[in-house]
Amino acid sequence: MDIQQTLSEIAPLLKRGDKVPVYQQIVMQIRLRIEHGELVAGQSLPTLKQLSQLLHVGQMTVRHALEELASQNRVVTRQGSGTRIADHHFPRHSPMSRELPIHIVCADMNDGYPFLMPLVQCFKQCLAKRDGKRGDQSVKLVNLSINEDDASRLTSELDLSQSRGVLFNSPMNLTMLSMCMKRGVPYVLLFNDLADGSSPCVLVDYGPGLSSALAEMQKAGRKRAVLLTPGVDRFSAGRLAEIFRTLLGAYGFPSDPQTVVAAGYHQQQGYDATTRLLSEKQRADVIFYSSDYQALGGLEAASKRGVQVPEEVAMVGIGDLLDESDWPLRLATLDMHMDQFCQMALDALLDEQSSGIRRHVVQSTFVPGQTC
Repeated sequence: MDIQQTLSEIAPLLKRGDKVPVYQQIVMQIRLRIEHGELVAGQSLPTLKQLSQLLHVGQMTVRHALEELASQNRVVTRQGSGTRIADHHFPRHSPMSRELPIHIVCADMNDGYPFLMPLVQCFKQCLAKRDGKRGDQSVKLVNLSINEDDASRLTSELDLSQSRGVLFNSPMNLTMLSMCMKRGVPYVLLFNDLADGSSPCVLVDYGPGLSSALAEMQKAGRKRAVLLTPGVDRFSAGRLAEIFRTLLGAYGFPSDPQTVVAAGYHQQQGYDATTRLLSEKQRADVIFYSSDYQALGGLEAASKRGVQVPEEVAMVGIGDLLDESDWPLRLATLDMHMDQFCQMALDALLDEQSSGIRRHVVQSTFVPGQTC
């Protein structure tokens, strides 16, 4: 395609009055076309006046855009020879990569997901130990809808040239993941994996923790166990439910469609779901929650109904996120070993020697408490 035609297609995409200045929109559009191979190294750009006419913007706006592209090594301007597309490569690690932040890409969900901020703090601590003293900007959060597929808009949210690497929390934006793959930007999937077999991922194996907890429930003579999971399309939620159903049979607990209940993550959702469970004729005598905060809601529901914990119903959370000040009873929980999880993710993201290892798994453990 002719370079002038390629550039002229940018004009209708520019939005006046948008929160992103027009010159930055031009930068993003040209950068995308370089990355997608529509503009290639060595091609000469039209003159400043011609670009202004093609893009339907003022020459000062074009000048600002070219200066920004030059600072990013996307174009090269030489006196007498004009402006050309630079021979720009995207190495896995640039010389200044240690100075760039790591980005955690997460979906803006409404299910009360409680693990994100503890993960961010843990990543900062692990990174500080790895690299020495670093500021709070070493790890940055980026909220991207899982359905957003406009590459230009995604680029405005996360400039991959200014990222040391990307951690994708589940559920993930596949368009941004594809952009990382094309650019050679290091990335790791958290709580998720792909069938491609080549994407590095860090997962939690809930099996060991659940197995130990169910063994204790069996010894205590419990008869019916129920699991509350988030009601969204999260990869980890499906794995958790699958493992739970399998282990129920191994320990002699009944399994039916009502043994796994969708109930979000946060406290109010745990309260509502537990209230319903405690009103059932054949109610469960042990409830597993998908987060400790959800379990707090369960404890509140039991207290208001006069149900004794753990005598009448035992409760087990996930995350080891709370301490004794959060509730009079110390919660039994599954420890996901977040520090180990974050260290594995950083090793997979930043260590060249770990590139051959794609799947990293953290074993959960059962932490007994006063609620079982």
